[in-house]
Amino acid sequence: MRKYCLGLLIFFAQYFLFSISANAQWSSQPANITAPSTCHVTKPNGRKVAWQTFERPGQRRPGQPGADFWKIYEWHGNKSVSTWLPRNGVLVFRPGSNITLEDGSIQTKFLWFKARKPMSLAGRRLDTTAPPLGVTLAQGTDDGLAQPSSVIFPTPGCWQITSRVGPDSLRFTLWIVFERAASAQR
Repeated sequence: MRKYCLGLLIFFAQYFLFSISANAQWSSQPANITAPSTCHVTKPNGRKVAWQTFERPGQRRPGQPGADFWKIYEWHGNKSVSTWLPRNGVLVFRPGSNITLEDGSIQTKFLWFKARKPMSLAGRRLDTTAPPLGVTLAQGTDDGLAQPSSVIFPTPGCWQITSRVGPDSLRFTLWIVFERAASAQR
């Protein structure tokens, strides 16, 4: 029982920190930026894992905490794993709102809701060659229902991300934009 309570406490602490971070990083995504026709971004399918009970978009009234988040993001998933994706398939990262590393890459977080099985995460850039996607999964959460992750996009562009939980996988494509001068984009 003590181990279960500690696990539950860690989950809610991680969720709280993620939600603060996600709202600060992503809540002001401009809806007018679109991906080029060569990047076939994934539109969220509205699915989440069966046990997931967080509010659906529209259940929050304007002005409530998190209401802006649901204007921009929607659930995307299958029976084994789900996360939030931007409705237009575009993630815009801003200096000061996201962690910009020395080499110019951007580090952000994804929170995954999943079956109680080990998860793996990988990604690759589709529109040109690029260094690999950097991925760190939280330790000790294989048997948990949530899996925090840290993802490093080394360059802007068209990125495909694949999450595997047991025999199931969830693959999606996002257009990644680093908001800074066009000459600085690689």
